[in-house]
Amino acid sequence: MKFLPWRRKRPPAPQPRISPEETAQARQERIERRLANDAKARDPAILLTTNSYPIYYLPITKCGCTFLKNLFYALDNGDEHPAGINVHEEEDGLVRAEGQDFDTVFGSPYSFSVLRDPASRFMSFYFDKIWGKGAVNFPKIRAHLEEIGVVDLDRDLDAAEHRANVYRLLEWVGENLDGGTDLAINYHWRPQTSRLRRARMFKLNHLTLDGLDWQLPMLMAPVVPDMAERMQAVKSRNRSEKPASAPDVLDDDLAAAIRKLYRADTILHERARNAWQSQSPERRQGAFECPPMLRHRRVQRLIGPGSVSLTTAAFTGGAQIKQVLGKAGVIAGSADIPLETLAQNGESALTLLRDPLERFGALYAFMMERPRRSGFANLRTTLIRRRGFIAQPASADDHAHNLSILATYMRRRKADFIDSRGYAGSRLQSHDVRRLIDAGGIPIFTDRLAHELPGFLNRPELGEPLAAISAQNRLPDDIAAALTGPVAEAVRSLYRTDCDLYDGLRIAAGLRVSGDWAA
Repeated sequence: MKFLPWRRKRPPAPQPRISPEETAQARQERIERRLANDAKARDPAILLTTNSYPIYYLPITKCGCTFLKNLFYALDNGDEHPAGINVHEEEDGLVRAEGQDFDTVFGSPYSFSVLRDPASRFMSFYFDKIWGKGAVNFPKIRAHLEEIGVVDLDRDLDAAEHRANVYRLLEWVGENLDGGTDLAINYHWRPQTSRLRRARMFKLNHLTLDGLDWQLPMLMAPVVPDMAERMQAVKSRNRSEKPASAPDVLDDDLAAAIRKLYRADTILHERARNAWQSQSPERRQGAFECPPMLRHRRVQRLIGPGSVSLTTAAFTGGAQIKQVLGKAGVIAGSADIPLETLAQNGESALTLLRDPLERFGALYAFMMERPRRSGFANLRTTLIRRRGFIAQPASADDHAHNLSILATYMRRRKADFIDSRGYAGSRLQSHDVRRLIDAGGIPIFTDRLAHELPGFLNRPELGEPLAAISAQNRLPDDIAAALTGPVAEAVRSLYRTDCDLYDGLRIAAGLRVSGDWAA
């Protein structure tokens, strides 16, 4: 391979002799650095926010950050930043989330970052910072790159010559990212994923730069309803001068080369683009499903006397209930209700609860019935191959054997199945309904559904179809018989929080506690 003038052959470094003590010390130092980095990644100061709205933004260079910094300033001050496109050098007036509670920022559905196609980002970097000249470019870096033969800065280059420039610059950046050049890595060509790792402890929504004009208003609709109009009022956008047509310079081969160098960025951008694809203005059906407002709970509004709403967790029969209510014409739209003033507002916030043992049995029955090529079919196959799961259980004892294995497997993988971010069908019901009940919501038990829900809606005729749902969702007798004794205790241990909540509410209502249905 022909080496350019700026590339140097380096002699191999000698391999030092390392003692066991030095190895242990190096390992301890790596652990300490990792813990220190994790602590830095929990600092909300890395995010921008506003004094007016609880929204949070992680800037990434060459991903629309000039526009977004001006937008965040305008949200507080009514107009864009006085520095305009030079806002990065004069950030007075921009608000950092410094000092804010980590859990508050972590749990916010209105935190985001913007990703950009690596090919588009690299071309913007080339035209804006390297070939372009003026106050916003890198005069020392561009002069150094010209001196070592990486770029030709002649003002009369055609598309082919610009493309050759970009290829050489791309090769040099690859060497730079590997530590093989004299210059330090600059954040303008540093991978986007590098910046995201610094904020890895936060749950950021990934938007795309080419869809920012419609994605950001959708995401922020509950807290900044006029976001689209506020964005239109901001005119400061860093647009690079392009002496040649971008499609003529960035052909397919060059785009592929750039995306290969920034492979992780390409994958992440593609995931974000696909995630937003179904919500695009051309393809979405109905209203965009925004996250709920802070300190609010999203509920299903029902048409009845007063303000009535319904909240359900997975595997409680919620889908069937909503189907019956929809046919009866009592389903209204969804709404975000404030938890702090729920009782004062006279809201009948109905919350559906199912016996945790019965719900676990329903999850197991669902898994056994699922066809191939589904998540639960894969789990069933794993348990059969590695845990002694019985593929075709023929008795209550066989089901008890399987249920015990499933409970043990889920306990060892609580983050995937039980915790708040676990699979919706297996995670604790209390994650979905506890805050609503504590705020004054009204629990409705699945075995009392046909008796109580029609009364809240003043629709007695709904009793019969709701009773049919309860009968349809009863566990098969052999599975119900298996959910007793040691198996029941294992499931109660797994779902202790749900069982305590369910039994406490049942005792207060004078009803039988969890597991009595199996007696």
